[in-house]
Amino acid sequence: MRIKREQEMEASFEVIAEPDKDMIQLTMSGFFAEPDIRRMRAALRVALTELHCAPNQHKTLCDIRDMKI
Repeated sequence: MRIKREQEMEASFEVIAEPDKDMIQLTMSGFFAEPDIRRMRAALRVALTELHCAPNQHKTLCDIRDMKI
């Protein structure tokens, strides 16, 4: 499952669930304001439902190389 969100204001993210690895891949770029973080968090929650592991037993790989922080 892939969920991608891009905005005109530079903030962009992609959330990929890998159920066979109990892993979430999260890529974030640009500058995130609070509304962007809320949208990303909502997408992350959806992706987490795709995993088959117990709560809090997944791995998260987060690529923030292109974030403006």
